[in-house]
Amino acid sequence: MASTDLCKDEVKRRLGSYEDDGVTDELYGFGTMLVHDAVDRLSKINGTAGAIAAYCAGLITILTSTATIWAKGIGPWERFLPIGSAAFAGLAAALAISSMSLRKLNWFSQDDWLNSDCLLDKRRIKKFHILSMWSVIDSFDAAYRRKTTRVKRAQYLAAFAVVLLFVTLLKVTWRFGTI
Repeated sequence: MASTDLCKDEVKRRLGSYEDDGVTDELYGFGTMLVHDAVDRLSKINGTAGAIAAYCAGLITILTSTATIWAKGIGPWERFLPIGSAAFAGLAAALAISSMSLRKLNWFSQDDWLNSDCLLDKRRIKKFHILSMWSVIDSFDAAYRRKTTRVKRAQYLAAFAVVLLFVTLLKVTWRFGTI
């Protein structure tokens, strides 16, 4: 299914284009589910980012704690491999951590809950609440896309750091294995 983002005016137009309360109930229920899903997705991507940052910290710890071993097993030019691995792991960790930073998100206001213009009509308040849900979902979706982009980049950098570490350890193993 193709994704079509709507502007607020289009959402208002669509909410005003029908009279059936069953449609409003369906939109309200679906919107409630989408709000819960948006909160859950943001939480999960933050957990993934945290795991990447922790993994990269472990990678850097391995590299620094074994520096005396691999420094003896590789030549001067080959030292760029573990140093590069640590640098890429550090960048990946920084990117993952930056993706977890707090950002301003739209959330329900007290006016969304108790809008004075809509309190006298059940149908109108429910449609207003649907519009509020749309605003929250739209905000969370934009934040999720930003976070996902950073987390993907952090994953690629971490994978490259692992490859460099693997090449370094392979070189050290080969050097110590042939001596």
